[in-house]
Formats: sequence, structure tokens, C-alpha cells
Amino acid sequence: MRRNLRITVSILILATSLPALAYRFIEAGSLLYIVNLLGYFTIESNILVDIIVIRTLLGRPFSRRVELAAAAAITVTALVFQLFLRSWFADASGLSTVVMYINHGSTTVLFLLWFLLSKRSGVLSIGDLKAVVLYPAIYCLAGIIEWLIRGEARYFFFDITGMGAIGSILWLLGLTVLFLFIGLILISIDIRRGTASHRG
Repeated sequence: MRRNLRITVSILILATSLPALAYRFIEAGSLLYIVNLLGYFTIESNILVDIIVIRTLLGRPFSRRVELAAAAAITVTALVFQLFLRSWFADASGLSTVVMYINHGSTTVLFLLWFLLSKRSGVLSIGDLKAVVLYPAIYCLAGIIEWLIRGEARYFFFDITGMGAIGSILWLLGLTVLFLFIGLILISIDIRRGTASHRG
């Protein structure tokens, strides 16, 4: 039952996320804009989710740590968008709005469900939190380097001139805490489900 439900969720993820991503790339128009689009955390985390789901369907799943890192990344993507970035896209309409809510909403909900339906529950530990922060740490470092080179920040918290060094540091620390908090919740649920499965 759980396996069939997970396969159904996998199909729903790919049936919504892949067309949404394709639309974003088609909308980008030129190769330059497509390359630029690949630099956004939203796009990267959505692509990561799709790759994980596809590989699992093909019988070649990634480690549970990688799934954990992706679950945390896509969750933070949704939270940051809803809390801080949503107003930036207030003028979006039509299909662009639908795509925006797929990238920042439905994919998150579906992948979290997919993550929790795994039969591999119970293999994670608190030590796996480092897997949660590795990817965003590298991304943030790259974002700051990009700002230094281009003089243009991809996200406002990378704009050290506009935010001030202290402001940017506080934002990055806050994001780190958020990733750790989400990771801790996911690990705790995973451990609990694993314990329940062993008892059953």
C-alpha cells in the first residue's frame, strides 16, 4: 500500500514539476537567461527533487542523506518564498502564477510526503544534519562570490552593500538555523517512524 502510494506521489511530482520547470526554461528565451536561471536556489532544489524521484523509480535511489538534504532544501525554498519573496511576484498572472506555486508550493508538499512514505525510515541520525547544511552553505558562498564579481545580488541577503555586512551575516545565520531546524524535524520524524516500524 505504502509503495503504491509513493509511486503515485512520484508520478504527481514529475507530472507537475517537470512541465513547470520546462515552462520556466522556455520562458527564459535565450541560452544566457537559461544559464542564469540555473543559478536560483528554487530551480536547483526543484531539479534535485526530480532527479531523486526519477532515480528512485528506476531502482537506483540516492542515499537517505541526499533525500534528507533535498527535503530540507525544497522546504526552505517554499518557506522563504512565502515569507519574504512572494511580494516580488505580485504582478505575476496566468500560467506564470501556476508555475510559481508549483515551484514553491506543491512540489514541496508532494516531496515531503514522498520522503515520509519511504521504507528506509529509521536510518537517519542527528549527525546527518551536516548533510542538510552542506549544499546551502556552498550555494551561499557561491552567491556572495557571484555578487563580488558581477556587482549584482541574486537574492537580497547576498547584497552586502545594500544589507550591510552585519545584516547579510544575520540573514545567512538565520537561514542556517532554519535549515537545521527543518532538518532536525525531518530526522526526528524519520527516527520515530523507523522505531514504529520495528515495533510493528
